Amino acid sequence: MKIIYRFYTKEILKYTLLAFLSLAGIYLLIDFFESLSYFVQYQTKYKDILVYYLYTLPSVINLLLSPSLILAIFFVFGRAIRFNEFNILKIMGINPKKLFKIPFLISIIFSLFLFFNQEIVDIKSKISLEYLKKEKIEKRKKEEEKSKNNIYFLGENNVVYYIKELILDDKMKDFSIMIMNPKKGLEKRYDGKIAYYRNKKWIGYNVYLYDFQKEGNNLFYYDSLIFDFLKETPQELFAEMKEPEMMNFLELYSQIKKFQKAGFRMDKEMVNFHSRFSYPVIIIIVTILSFGIVLHLKKGWVMLGLGIGLLISFLYWGFLQITYAMGEINLLSPFFACWLPNFTFLFVGIILIIKQTFFLRLLRLFLLFLLQW
Repeated sequence: MKIIYRFYTKEILKYTLLAFLSLAGIYLLIDFFESLSYFVQYQTKYKDILVYYLYTLPSVINLLLSPSLILAIFFVFGRAIRFNEFNILKIMGINPKKLFKIPFLISIIFSLFLFFNQEIVDIKSKISLEYLKKEKIEKRKKEEEKSKNNIYFLGENNVVYYIKELILDDKMKDFSIMIMNPKKGLEKRYDGKIAYYRNKKWIGYNVYLYDFQKEGNNLFYYDSLIFDFLKETPQELFAEMKEPEMMNFLELYSQIKKFQKAGFRMDKEMVNFHSRFSYPVIIIIVTILSFGIVLHLKKGWVMLGLGIGLLISFLYWGFLQITYAMGEINLLSPFFACWLPNFTFLFVGIILIIKQTFFLRLLRLFLLFLLQW
């Protein structure tokens, strides 16, 4: 039995690698022709193009490893059906369903690999890719910035900044400073023309205060006002906030909690956070689906089974995009937006493995649909 397990393990890994290299080659070739005008425009060196695609490789792995494993499962076990290997195993007293352990364990290992790849390697690669595009390919002049426009920043004590122009090291112009209450929303807003950073404190001039907690006259004016509650330095305000794709899940979670504490809804970011855990699990579920289909295929049905498997994968992907969008606009909770497709297709995959008659009926319906079409 160990020899059989070892043989099928090697075959699945071998054809997964071959499938990935084929799919990745096609994907990168298409991307190259789409990006060719960009490379020509900036007269990019061959070396920089090569490094460019090395940095995109982690994202390609996240995208194509699952379909590569699906193709390998159908090829290896489809060949086993063609040469009656399953019947031979039954004669030997071995249930072919026991072979499910092989792709299942491989998918678990791949799932863990995808998680660490997206959280460590892919994020660093994206940051390096941005640097390569700006500094090496586009050859932007690397000058120290002294000012920035239209800055939004979430500070301590539930303070939200909007600054039209921030000048290092001590000045902000045309600013709004909002104090948020996590339960009641906006409490106060300070609008000013200019503020200076002196002795570790911000001092604003020509400042209007709107106090939304007071009834009646809630507008106050100050020629100058010391903002004792502001803790952020000009350098901290000047620092760019990372995009969610450039943060690992711990950094993203910290930012989400910070904004939620200030009373902001973070549905889109929460969907991104939950997807960090749900997306790597997809490879396990499509493995269950694929083996469930292969297990009940008959001789001559292998290509049809592969088509059904790929169709289910596309439906999976489409369902995932729909629930993601619903989660981002608060029609679904972020957790269910990311995990509902997984739960649904996991249930289908388990049914396919356990119930042979269910799959045969499904296949007949599919064939009738094709004939009528």
